[in-house]
Amino acid sequence: MQQITPIEIRQKSFERSFRGYNPDEVNAFLHALAYVWEKLTARLDEVESTLEDSRKEVRRLQGVENALLKTIKDAEFTAHSIIEQAKKEAELQAREAKIDTEKMIHEAQERVKALEEDNRRRHWRLKQQMELELEGTKKIVQETETYRGTFLQKLQHLAEDILARRSQLIESNIQRHAVHDENPKAEQPDIDSCPDSDSEAVV
Repeated sequence: MQQITPIEIRQKSFERSFRGYNPDEVNAFLHALAYVWEKLTARLDEVESTLEDSRKEVRRLQGVENALLKTIKDAEFTAHSIIEQAKKEAELQAREAKIDTEKMIHEAQERVKALEEDNRRRHWRLKQQMELELEGTKKIVQETETYRGTFLQKLQHLAEDILARRSQLIESNIQRHAVHDENPKAEQPDIDSCPDSDSEAVV
C-alpha cells in the first residue's frame, strides 16, 4: 500500500465538474485530514521509536541475562572445580597425614627398640663390669688372706726364733754363773758391755 503523507493530502487537487462538491469544504476537510494524519504519523513515529528503544532495551537485558547466566554457570563450574579440588587436596592431605603418622609410629617403635637394645647392652656391660670387679675383689681378698697367712707364719717364726735365742742366752748365762761359782777368780764378763741379744734378735 502506497504511503500518503500530509503534504500530499494538502496539495491534492480534484477536477471541477458541474454541480460537484463545494471546493472550500473539500479543501477544509483535506486540511483537517492532513492535520490528523500528521498527528497520527508523528505518534506512529514516536511509537516506532519507543518500540525500537524497547527492542534495544530487550536486547540489552537479554545480553545482561545471558551474561548473568554465563556468570552463574561459570560460578557453578568454578565452585564445582573448587569443591573437587578441595576434595582432592583433603584426600591428599589425609593420605599424607596417614603416611606421616605411620612413619612417626615406625620411627617411635624403632627408637624404643634402639633404647631397649641400648639398655640391654648397658645392663650387660654393667653386669660384666660388676662381675670383673667382684672377681678382682675376690682376688684381692684371696691375696690378702694369703699375705696374712704368710705374715702370720713369718711372725710366728720370728717369735719362735726370738724365744729360741732368749732360751740360748738364758742357758748361756746360767752356765756362766755356774762356772763363776766354781771358780770365783775367773774373769767375769761385763754383762752391761755385752750387746743385747734379745734386742738384736727383735731387730
